[in-house]
Amino acid sequence: MKNFWTIALLSVVGLNLTDALFTFHIIGNGVEELNPLMRYSLDNGIFLQVKVLASLILCFFYARIRSLPTKLAVAIVLVLYIAININHVIVLATLQGGVK
Repeated sequence: MKNFWTIALLSVVGLNLTDALFTFHIIGNGVEELNPLMRYSLDNGIFLQVKVLASLILCFFYARIRSLPTKLAVAIVLVLYIAININHVIVLATLQGGVK
């Protein structure tokens, strides 16, 4: 089961970075960032730093405190990032005229 949580955590980190790449691409097409914190970080040039810091904090808590609440946080964040990345794919498809 330990490997499952490690893979889940690494997936969160990967999906976080994928989210950042999708966000840059979508913003470049004129779509506005909806998350106020991320919009602020984009406007102030610290977007990637915020994304990396969020991943590092989650990794730190997982490495130091492998409790049920920490594992639950990893699971919740994983599901959220899967949903966010699916949304990005839909937005990109819409921008390119693929979804009507």
